[in-house]
Amino acid sequence: RFTCIMYRDAVILAIVLVLGIVYLSSGPSDHSTQNATSVRATQKLTFDRSPEAQASRKEIIEGLITEGVFYKIDKISKYAHVFVGREWNGLPFDSKSDIIGVVLAYYLRENPGARMVILYDYRSGENIGSFTAERGLSIK
Repeated sequence: RFTCIMYRDAVILAIVLVLGIVYLSSGPSDHSTQNATSVRATQKLTFDRSPEAQASRKEIIEGLITEGVFYKIDKISKYAHVFVGREWNGLPFDSKSDIIGVVLAYYLRENPGARMVILYDYRSGENIGSFTAERGLSIK
């Protein structure tokens, strides 16, 4: 369990410091409408499209699957379908948003039209939320 926490912290640090996936480049957003389950922000998604950054994103995603944060990721349509695993619920909301931002950047590099990630519970298969560059993370 301790190793999982250390790994999770390292992944979050890597996301924030190394990749710099999402930059807020627009004017101020309306923070009065934000709550613990939904973030609405005007964001412009910019990210490093280099092969090295893509390889780093892939490694992070694979690590998150290994550690149980994600159960699996399917690319059924142009959008990524992420089945969140047993460790997902223990993460803070901001960390969840950062991690899903990595998934979005990975699939956007492959398909520029894939501007959404759809989230599912791995046990029930129920849709539990989504992430878009425009609206951020929304969890039901």
